[in-house]
Amino acid sequence: RLRDWRLAISRDQSVPAYVVFSDATLQAIADTRPVSREQLASVPGVGAVKLDRYGAAVLEVCAEDVQAAKGSAPASRPADGPARTRP
Repeated sequence: RLRDWRLAISRDQSVPAYVVFSDATLQAIADTRPVSREQLASVPGVGAVKLDRYGAAVLEVCAEDVQAAKGSAPASRPADGPARTRP
């Protein structure tokens, strides 16, 4: 999912994907699964500019991946409510 996200961002910004984040940085993000800006900032290749520019989106992708791996429902779903489906 991180590679898909990076590709979409790079196309939107008309820059090569490696300008957004290198493969090594994406792998480090995937390995560490950061849940906060501080954790993301500690990943090699994530400097202040990229943290400000992409941090929130990267953390969102990571959170979605963790939820998917756990097989849990989205955090916004009430515990007793119906699950949402994606089109």
